[in-house]
Amino acid sequence: MMKILFIELPIDSWNRFSRLYIPNPGTLAVGTYLKNKGYSVKILDTYAEGIGWKNLKEIIKEESPDIVGASSYTPDIYGRILLARLIKQISPSTVTVLGGAHATLVPEETLRLGKAIDYLVIGEGEETFLELVKTLERGGSKEDMRSVKGLAYLFNGEYIKTRDRPFINDLDELPMPDYSMLPMDKYGIFYFPYVLGQSLACTFSRGCAAPCVFCSTNVVWRHCWRGRSAKKIVEELAVLSREYKKKTFLFADDNFLYDRDRNKEFINQMRAEGLEIEFRLSARVDSLLRDKDLLKDLRSVGLTALQIGVESYDQDVIDGLSKNYRVERVKELASILKEAGIPFSVLFFIVGNYEDSRGSLLRIVEKTKEYGFGAIHISPLTPWPGTQLHSRMESLIKVRDYRDYDWKNTIMPTKHLSIKQINRLRNRLFFKWYFAPSVFRRNLSNKYLKRYHLSRITSFFFSAVRYKLIRKLQIWRLFWYNRLIEKIYKEHMSFIKKGKGE
Repeated sequence: MMKILFIELPIDSWNRFSRLYIPNPGTLAVGTYLKNKGYSVKILDTYAEGIGWKNLKEIIKEESPDIVGASSYTPDIYGRILLARLIKQISPSTVTVLGGAHATLVPEETLRLGKAIDYLVIGEGEETFLELVKTLERGGSKEDMRSVKGLAYLFNGEYIKTRDRPFINDLDELPMPDYSMLPMDKYGIFYFPYVLGQSLACTFSRGCAAPCVFCSTNVVWRHCWRGRSAKKIVEELAVLSREYKKKTFLFADDNFLYDRDRNKEFINQMRAEGLEIEFRLSARVDSLLRDKDLLKDLRSVGLTALQIGVESYDQDVIDGLSKNYRVERVKELASILKEAGIPFSVLFFIVGNYEDSRGSLLRIVEKTKEYGFGAIHISPLTPWPGTQLHSRMESLIKVRDYRDYDWKNTIMPTKHLSIKQINRLRNRLFFKWYFAPSVFRRNLSNKYLKRYHLSRITSFFFSAVRYKLIRKLQIWRLFWYNRLIEKIYKEHMSFIKKGKGE
């Protein structure tokens, strides 16, 4: 029986896409699936446990796994490639497998840059990974892998991508995530003042059917949405609450509220179970307007906060992003949420869209104050490779370093603004909101908003100072693994130039 080890990158890697100790849902799902099929599976979340690269090398030697699997995000792909290289140095016979969003978005580039990666699992991982393992157990070669759906790999220099694997139609067929495989006391939730050890992020659906051009979810999940039943969701929450003492949750789905019938059943199941928990979730404007009659009921079973993807108050920007809603309806939404008694709503905005101007950005604070929302979150536009937006804006993209594709760094100018101007305006919007006396006074009277407001200010100053200091002094160069990651970045730049014939 093959020994399988899944690894999350160490906390001290040059990884600016901080998950702040939330479990990787894809890794957990695939690990649970393989464990239920009888395989020896271990998940090593070095990020949560504070295990560094040096110790990781020793652990790999001790574990001596047959297969090492990892997920991938664009901003830490260089670190994932470094991980594969180190594994091959320690144990050349160990099979390295990479899945996740980045591997699915740009598979050939990933393989040619990360030649130490044996296989990519494209899209949904459970069945593909299982078939890969079974083929390896039989002594199958790379030639034999051509029949395994959902794989990509290099064979004698040739790029091979097998046929797409159909999605699992009924997610209830999958086992409940086996949380005993994780260091559950280590996890907390980013961007919200929940208590570390009592909070957790969970995912209960896959994909989103919305047509937004900037979202990698559409590409990875092929513009479809599938969700587990309300009964299964509540069963999992009950286990987490009673066995693991989790009391506050982030539902990390891209569109938890997609299915109105499931939303109604979720409310009924929560009431029947009698769980005393709090949760927050991300939601689209159109879903909230459609389900306005359910919001009071959702609040009654624990809904505490909403993250709402408004993106902009400029209709041209919204249309350019294919968000498909009218911006004037955000005002209507403010009244609906107030009436429903939702204590905390954060509006998420994207700055640096092609149609953005100084005026459209300044309206973010003006309109949000006028409508009476509690908080804003402002991110620069990140054109993820493999998305429609990246293809459309290819000629405008100035930053090619994937470490900066983290929703914190500006990648491209707009039709009206330079990268420098976008960054200045973004900082100005932050100060105009979080240091506005009227907003500050109002938020101090709300226990949720008070903690969030103060944490955002603290985080902003701490992160800004730390980031500038690291950049200026290049402190990261003191660590061997970061120097190796920098080398991979330079290889990536050479790869791009070669592809362009420069």
